[in-house]
Amino acid sequence: MTQSLGRKLFAQGGIYTLSRLLNQASRLVLLPVYALLGKDGVGLIGLMWSVGSFLGFIYAQGLHGAWFRFRFDRNHQDSIRELETTVIWYLVFSGLCGVLILCFLGPFIAPYVTPDVNFYPLGLLTAISAALLVFPGLYERKLQAELRPIPYAIFTGGRTVLTLIVILIFILGFKRGAPGKIEADTFSAVILAGISIYLIRPGGMNSFSKTTLYQCLSYGLPLLPHSLAGLTNEMVDRILINRILGLSATGVYTMGYNLASVSVMVATTLNQAYSPLFIRTVRDFEEASPESRTAAQVKICRAGLQMVTAVGCIALLLAIGSREALMLLPGKDFDESWRVVPPVAAAGVALAAYFVFSQSIVYSTAHIGRLARISIAAALINILANLILLPATGSYLGAAWATLISNTSMMLGALWLGQRSFPVPHEWKKWLLSAFWIGAGLTALYQLDSHLDSLSIRLACKLAAGMCAGTALLASAGIKASQIGSLGSFQDMKMDKMP
Repeated sequence: MTQSLGRKLFAQGGIYTLSRLLNQASRLVLLPVYALLGKDGVGLIGLMWSVGSFLGFIYAQGLHGAWFRFRFDRNHQDSIRELETTVIWYLVFSGLCGVLILCFLGPFIAPYVTPDVNFYPLGLLTAISAALLVFPGLYERKLQAELRPIPYAIFTGGRTVLTLIVILIFILGFKRGAPGKIEADTFSAVILAGISIYLIRPGGMNSFSKTTLYQCLSYGLPLLPHSLAGLTNEMVDRILINRILGLSATGVYTMGYNLASVSVMVATTLNQAYSPLFIRTVRDFEEASPESRTAAQVKICRAGLQMVTAVGCIALLLAIGSREALMLLPGKDFDESWRVVPPVAAAGVALAAYFVFSQSIVYSTAHIGRLARISIAAALINILANLILLPATGSYLGAAWATLISNTSMMLGALWLGQRSFPVPHEWKKWLLSAFWIGAGLTALYQLDSHLDSLSIRLACKLAAGMCAGTALLASAGIKASQIGSLGSFQDMKMDKMP
């Protein structure tokens, strides 16, 4: 069963990761385009992305969590359709109201949040995009809950290609510069929202249920402060860098952060496979004997350690190649962005561990509010660390280390409260050894990049150090070389057709 769970995790998670890698590849395609926009242009894009992400969570009101979790408690298609209809039409109405409110309040708020960017038109376009992109997110969550990675990959791949083409048209074709990125996002969001609602196919208002809405909001609204606080960990760094060090420093940081965020992306996509596997495994063994129940929990926890190990290997690969990859960009504006990569990549590993530990809270619906405690505390730590480290270092590197500190605190909080909510048996010795080798490997790679100027010598040393750390990491997690090739297999995926 351990191998089966691991195979399912990496087979389904691998498809999610590949689809997100396509999205990340589109970012790499855009890097030379963004480089032409200069530091201020990249800073503008990064800043408005943070604002849009914040608004997106406000619009969603935590209902993406209820949309996902309550599917496992509904056994009939009619009941699931009622859930979908209720959530979709409520979000359509509340999203429209939210945009109208921002039309009046936005000009007064913008000077405090984005002092260099007026609300009209870029702030308004960002608000509209955020409201519309809730619906593609819901459709993706639907496919994940139904364990349908192939339709998920088709949809997200199409979403990525559409968005990339539109951005290139607006920036290069229409020569709109950095504002063209925001305009292109809005144009794409209109199309994607329409397609998503069509594919979900909600029923009419006669299928709308006030009882279901109350149940969903009761679960979702406690997730809202959790989601917003979690987003703070992603956006506060760029906002504070902009205010303390300026838009150019924000641009340099954003370039390195985008590269390092591959580890965050892999952690997130693997969690999209791990979360339903965890819930289904625990539910299937609720009525089993204590021995069988414990054995099943050990195996799903071991699959979680394998997930974190995979993210750790990705973090090491990013640290190996980041400096050389950034050297390929035109100009020298972003030559120092590589320094952001190791700490932010390590933060991605901490996030993966948080996902594993927090499943106990997600499963135990009575304790879902504990996620908010964790993320709010982590957000406050992030803000405080940024306010201390940015002036102290005089560099955007302070924000990178603040991100790592914050994600680590979030991981520890999930471990503590998760075990209090629904205790599961983790193999702690393997966890500690894995953490050591990830930290040692990233530290060694950072030092090699800092002290070796010769490209050939530096790259050879980094490859050797990364290989040693990666091998030790796999061994400490109990993963043998013979198992790596069989972790993901298409036979472990549910191959459903697109609805």
